[in-house]
Amino acid sequence: MGISMAMSAAGTVAQHRSAKQQAQATADMQRRVGKQRVAQSVLNASDVRARQGDEQIATHNQKQDIKRRSMEASSTAIVSAGESGVSGAGLDLMVDEFLKRESEMLFTANSQLDSATYKIDRELERMAAHAKGGLVSTFRPINQPHAGAAALQFGGDAMKTYSTYKTGGFGEPT
Repeated sequence: MGISMAMSAAGTVAQHRSAKQQAQATADMQRRVGKQRVAQSVLNASDVRARQGDEQIATHNQKQDIKRRSMEASSTAIVSAGESGVSGAGLDLMVDEFLKRESEMLFTANSQLDSATYKIDRELERMAAHAKGGLVSTFRPINQPHAGAAALQFGGDAMKTYSTYKTGGFGEPT
């Protein structure tokens, strides 16, 4: 009976240690995968932010080009009008028309940038939600072995062994 009790105790201890090692290995794996997911998410967000910066630079350049071309066209028109003898209200109307067209083109460029910024912000929100979902699925709860449960298991095994002993399962009780 002593050997059976010792084997039961050793088996319970080994099972408890094995379960603890498995839980630790799972936790380590979750941490490694979680770090990799976070790093990938940061890279993705960085790429999107770089694209947003490119959009802003392109819009700035487009607006500068609009202003330059508008200034060139209005200057040429003003000089031509002056040479033709146009002045006063007619010249003011022509200048106003150039300013109106320039304003429309600048508004369009700003609207396109706003739309692109909105789309990029939505893309970043979707990426954040996807990353969060990935982390939630990675960091699932881990069943941790409990020493009390192992003690109860050993106690149950000991009671079975004692019962077997008392019923003569090991031969004649002494």
